Amino acid sequence: AEASYIDSLINIYEQKTAIEQRDISKSIASYITKQDTQSVLKMYAKWIERSRPIDDIFHTQALFYYSREMMYYNYDAQFLSTWYRGIAEAERLDLAFECGEFHALKAEYFNRRKQYDSLLVYSLKAEKYFKQIGDADKLVTSYQLLADAYYNIELFASAENYYNKIMHYKG
Repeated sequence: AEASYIDSLINIYEQKTAIEQRDISKSIASYITKQDTQSVLKMYAKWIERSRPIDDIFHTQALFYYSREMMYYNYDAQFLSTWYRGIAEAERLDLAFECGEFHALKAEYFNRRKQYDSLLVYSLKAEKYFKQIGDADKLVTSYQLLADAYYNIELFASAENYYNKIMHYKG
């Protein structure tokens, strides 16, 4: 049953618009995440393998969601190796949204480890890409990470500046 659901989404991927394709990737990742650990690993391996010949963006998204999953499981080696593959692919293809997503993910990785200097670096990189494409929701994600980083290193004026930016976008 699990393979047929993912296969059906993969089969309709090419017939959809870019926004719908992102939703398909999100749906696949959401479905996989709900499985047990061993099934998650197998299903991601299959998705990554099957996505490559279909579409570079689809493949990059599979790498993103897999690296995100590995971060949540605290599988650092798998997270980092997949993250490097994914960001290299996103940069090679000049995919601003995906580059922003990968940098925001790495920022979250450093946030979880309380490595605020690295958190700042990757949050600023994510912000650059999300500004480039004008994605307000993703900018808020970057601003939240930046505000938290500045707050944790006790640069309160900078933190307040980013909290104000969040309020501007969220109302």
